[in-house]
Amino acid sequence: DIAGLPALVSDGQGRPYAYFAERALAARPEVERRFLLETCLYKHFDVELLDAAGWVNAAPMLDRLCSAGAILFREGPRRYRYHELFRSFLEQRVRDGPEHSYGEIGSVSAVVCGRVGRWSDAIELHTELHEAVPLARLLSERGFELIDRGETDLVYRALGTLSDAEFTAFPVALAVKASLESLHGSFDVAEAWFRDAIAHVEDFGQRGAIVFRFATDLVRQDRRDAIELLQPIVAEGGHDLELAVSLAGLLATAYATHQQGELAAQTIERALDQLIDVNDSAVRAKLYFQAGYVAFFARDPERAKAYARQ
Repeated sequence: DIAGLPALVSDGQGRPYAYFAERALAARPEVERRFLLETCLYKHFDVELLDAAGWVNAAPMLDRLCSAGAILFREGPRRYRYHELFRSFLEQRVRDGPEHSYGEIGSVSAVVCGRVGRWSDAIELHTELHEAVPLARLLSERGFELIDRGETDLVYRALGTLSDAEFTAFPVALAVKASLESLHGSFDVAEAWFRDAIAHVEDFGQRGAIVFRFATDLVRQDRRDAIELLQPIVAEGGHDLELAVSLAGLLATAYATHQQGELAAQTIERALDQLIDVNDSAVRAKLYFQAGYVAFFARDPERAKAYARQ
């Protein structure tokens, strides 16, 4: 581009890539420019995400952009990723654009990620934008799951943006914070937050999930009050099957630890009877492990081995 060479050579800020990226963006039709700016905050995307974002029937445009060179790459069937330098350029353009444009595009991108099950990306965007209420809601819905998947740093950063007001309005988010605190060894602080969350949660299902997390901590510490916490919630029933089985298995473990063998055996048998309708492999494996633990404490090693083979 001879005509543009003087501008490139005189670029005192040393941004030759930005110059060519500007030219590449300007050469695209208006609808493609809008697409590029509205989707540049996604780390990658597929047709499902684009449909959720309102970009339906985008395949012809995606083909053109993939053919343009160093803009968009096809990673697999119906899956795409930006050239990272070009994506960074687009993001900077959005940040430097009209006031609130970055916040609006980022907020929409976070909602779309949540809509298609990309919880980590949604939380990351909400965190950067300091959107406390949607962030607290999403942490309440998916925080425990993300911790179990090892994404503790992401959850920790997200929790750091919430105030007491959000923790009051979303007790499960406080319980998620308690779980992280427990992982870091601050059991006294974690216990206080767990108990506060249980005292303020109104949703029946959420209460069961918080009790399960708190009781798990107590069982790991061989504390007898895990039984007092679990007994009433197991007895009242009404929980989703997977949670009900998990609560019962945890209670049976606590019974066995504290030499209440008969109650342990009765509780684990009831949980095993329900297991036939549970499809989650992790829940099934954990209950068989707990059944083996109960059998071991009942001095029945053969039965313990049989459960271990399950």
